[in-house]
Amino acid sequence: MDAFCGCGTALASAQNNKRKWIGIDISPTACRVVSQRLSKDYGLKEGTDYYVRNMPMTVEELRVYPAFEFQNWAIIALGGTPNKARVRDMGYPLAVIFQV
Repeated sequence: MDAFCGCGTALASAQNNKRKWIGIDISPTACRVVSQRLSKDYGLKEGTDYYVRNMPMTVEELRVYPAFEFQNWAIIALGGTPNKARVRDMGYPLAVIFQV
């Protein structure tokens, strides 16, 4: 178990060694990165091979996250790449436009 799984290195190591693993992180962004890594590098499928729990799903849940964490969540949810620069807007997007 890695209680601060970040980018998932300990989980990847456990997977390489055919061990069971549990990862925990306070950041939804980190959990999404780990999920993508497990899918891409190991061909694991979320919901079948592993589960992600307690990701924010409602506006009320998102309101309690720090500003830049919300920004990262929103951008990644839409398939974008978060900006590494931190600016005065505290990460709150004014508008989101995307093509479906």
